Amino acid sequence: MKNFILIIALIFSLNAGFAQITILSSDIGEEDDTTRYSYSTMPVADITATAADHLWDFTSMVATSQITDGFINYSDANMIYTIAFMGKADVASPRADMVLMGIGISDSYAFYKKTSSSFKAVGNGGKVNGTPLPMAYDSPDVIYKFPMNYGDLDSSDSHFAMALPSMGYLEEDLHRVNSVDGWGTLKTPHGVYQCLRIKSHVIQSDSVFMTSTGVGMRIPQEYTEYIWLAKSMDFPIAVATVTLVNTSIKYMDSYIPFAGINDSKGVKVEINVQPNPASNNVFITLKATTNRSDLTISDITGKEVLRKSFTNNTNVDISNFAKGVYIINILNDNNTYSEKLIVK
Repeated sequence: MKNFILIIALIFSLNAGFAQITILSSDIGEEDDTTRYSYSTMPVADITATAADHLWDFTSMVATSQITDGFINYSDANMIYTIAFMGKADVASPRADMVLMGIGISDSYAFYKKTSSSFKAVGNGGKVNGTPLPMAYDSPDVIYKFPMNYGDLDSSDSHFAMALPSMGYLEEDLHRVNSVDGWGTLKTPHGVYQCLRIKSHVIQSDSVFMTSTGVGMRIPQEYTEYIWLAKSMDFPIAVATVTLVNTSIKYMDSYIPFAGINDSKGVKVEINVQPNPASNNVFITLKATTNRSDLTISDITGKEVLRKSFTNNTNVDISNFAKGVYIINILNDNNTYSEKLIVK
């Protein structure tokens, strides 16, 4: 009888390692947290399949491009945004530039608020004709609710409307329904993770009106995001986005040299960046024997802000860099090495 009880206890302890997890606010990133994603070919396995204790085997994915993603303190964006989102946001994330009916929106940010009970988008900011304009939601877009467990279901509605000086107005309505529809093991080319899976269905409507022409346009969108979250990883392990016309997938990954770079060759290089964080100058040292290295610094959207060549060490003036997180990449003897730089 004792042996039987011990066997049952052993089986239970083995299974407990693969039990469903609970995602908390502490599992989602904060300011200065960054990650790298690979955009990929679609996996052989069905991305929509799910269940309790499910295995998502996406190891067949092949990276085609990469981006870096991350958060900065909301006050590190434009001062106008700092004022507009004071008390409403704590982090921001750069967004890609966009054009709506000829209206160009550049230097854009999404603003978020994280509490112990939720992670929500509270608005956006961007330059229109060079003027920074905050776009705060009347009610936030709730991305996650905590604690998050298998079987949870929630929804939110968000809206903003704003006048564009001498141009017209922008308006957005968004309805999101989240269901935590699975848990189990996710395998990617980068690793194996115990995850919760969220299905997030979004119905969105963007409206633009141009005063000069008297013409308005409504742009409806509908899409579903499948999101895999793991403990203490700060960002989703993988995100698949399904629209009416296409499907894309990205997954957390390490740096991959896509063009003419062979990581299997060359000497090992140790990079030293001092000081870090910094505000005026940084001294970068390579502890290796080499003739020349090529250095680039990019912001977390992937936009290159500096490029130079040097030998062994170099001093870099960053006094004109905006506050935030940057990625230093150094190509040395056909190897590429990366280091995070925080500009304060």
